Amino acid sequence: MTTDLAGPNARVERGVLLALLADEGRTAVGANLVCSPAMVRFGLAVLATGARGATAAALDAFLGVDADAAAAMVADDLAALGLLNDGAALEPDLVAVAAALWARVPIYARWRERLPAVGVGQLGVDDPDAWAAEATGGRIDRLAVSSGPEVLAVLTLAARLRATWWRPFSPAETVDGTFAGVDRPVPFMRQRSRLHQVWRAGDVEAVAVRYGSPFVHPWGGLMLVVGAAGNDPVEATAAVLDLVEHDPRPHTEVDLSLPRFRIDRRGDAAIDLRPALTACGLDVLFDDRCDLGGISPEPLKLSEALSQAIIEVDEEGTTAAATL
Repeated sequence: MTTDLAGPNARVERGVLLALLADEGRTAVGANLVCSPAMVRFGLAVLATGARGATAAALDAFLGVDADAAAAMVADDLAALGLLNDGAALEPDLVAVAAALWARVPIYARWRERLPAVGVGQLGVDDPDAWAAEATGGRIDRLAVSSGPEVLAVLTLAARLRATWWRPFSPAETVDGTFAGVDRPVPFMRQRSRLHQVWRAGDVEAVAVRYGSPFVHPWGGLMLVVGAAGNDPVEATAAVLDLVEHDPRPHTEVDLSLPRFRIDRRGDAAIDLRPALTACGLDVLFDDRCDLGGISPEPLKLSEALSQAIIEVDEEGTTAAATL
């Protein structure tokens, strides 16, 4: 799922993104980050539909919606993007998402009826890993979270993306260059085009490289943010997001040099979302105060929340997959 930088969900996804950047800056200095704040928002909305008491209050405060509105949010997202639930193949230029709850405990029929597009399976019988592999087109073949006998339920989300550029880069124009923090030559794709949007905030620059299909995102592009050496990534990103939200720009002619890259945060490199969610005021999800009594009669809480993702950017466009 693409991140909503200037739409109705921007506040929530911005909060998740900045919290993730801050945590990665503390715990994984020099590592590359790839995650979908939109998927995190979506997963929290699923939980909100069955939350009660202090748990419901915390989720309502962060998401800005109550349980009924959260159910509508989930339904809208899956109606627009949930093509994987029907087993449809990923077509060119498409983003799609699927969701399922796997449980060893009873799940209320009324919760299932509230979220009919969220699949429900049985832990120990059905195979969440096989579901994840199918949902991501084989890009992620195992979930990062545990599903052992001590686990009562696992909420799984999966998304995959294929988006081609509005104007693809010519491989003949790609040349090797140097990139900060990389000790080998990096292939840089080059293009001069008026199809991009550019923002500047001090010594931070951002450019949206346009995709060919506007349904991939309202502004239809991959946002790239570049700051001066030593810039705090959280502050730089926040400054750019402020501009994107409040200062839409016309397309501008740009000489663009973009590294061809691949970032892989699967398996042992999966991202622990707990610190970021705690920073967002959602620590209640991880302790005995957690009340998800609208989902199951058995007491449930989050024991772990892990994100896996992989993204590849080349001359044709962007390919990505993620699971939570």
